Amino acid sequence: MGSPLDRLFSAPSDLGSLLAKLPAIAKSTDAIEDHTAQLEDVAKSIERVASDTAVLPEVRDALEKVDRRMAEIEKAMPVLVDVQKHLVVLPETMQRLDVGIEGLSELIERMLSSIDQLGETIEGLNESVKPMGRLANRLPGKAKKEGKES
Repeated sequence: MGSPLDRLFSAPSDLGSLLAKLPAIAKSTDAIEDHTAQLEDVAKSIERVASDTAVLPEVRDALEKVDRRMAEIEKAMPVLVDVQKHLVVLPETMQRLDVGIEGLSELIERMLSSIDQLGETIEGLNESVKPMGRLANRLPGKAKKEGKES
């Protein structure tokens, strides 16, 4: 580890190295802020999509009920033609659901990309901060303070 004097004399060179890394740390911090701001918008969009698609199980159940009822109507009455008029809008509804699901997929892809970028930024920041930790461990008086706290 070295004597306290060795640590004292090596601190200025480590401090210079650390100060040289401060612009990279600031840049990484700005990138984290940008990515985090994007994630908030993505999260809000996903919440809206989740709310919109929450009815899908109900739609599926409703469609199953309609199928059963249609079979009964077909057997019981010739009113089926009238019911078919109402079913004409079903393809349009299904198309809107498909568009919603495509939009959700795009949002998830954007979110994953943002998460990847955030991970890379955090990893870079972590690497940039490691010398600070080593420098902090070398500062005079650290051993005395740790001994008093224990």
